[in-house]
Amino acid sequence: MPHLVLDFSEDLASTHDIPALLNAIHNTARDTGLFTPSAIKSRAKPYPFYRIGDMNESAKFLHLTVFLLKGRTDKEKYQFSQLMCRTLSELIDIPGSISVDVRDLDEEVYSKRLP
Repeated sequence: MPHLVLDFSEDLASTHDIPALLNAIHNTARDTGLFTPSAIKSRAKPYPFYRIGDMNESAKFLHLTVFLLKGRTDKEKYQFSQLMCRTLSELIDIPGSISVDVRDLDEEVYSKRLP
C-alpha cells in the first residue's frame, strides 16, 4: 500500500504527458517516507465520457484516489492529500478541477494474492 489511482479526462493525454505525471505522484509518495517504496502502486485511468457541473465542454478533471491500509493519522492523511493536490497542480494546468481523496481500506474484507 498505497494504491494511487489517477482518474483523468481522456483528452488530457493528447496535450499532457500522463506517464510523467504518474511518475511524479508515485515518486512524491515514495519521498514522503510514509510508505515502503516497493509497496506503492500507481495507475492512471482515462475517462472518455464525463460531465463537470455546469462547466463548458472544455472543462477537464484530474482526481487522485489514494487507498491505504490503516496506520496513518488523520493529520498525515490530510498532509499527504494536500501534498498530492499541490504536486498535481504544479505539474499540470487545466480548466477544471484537480482533487485528491485519501481512503482507508477495510482490512477485514481486503484480499490480496502474492506471487
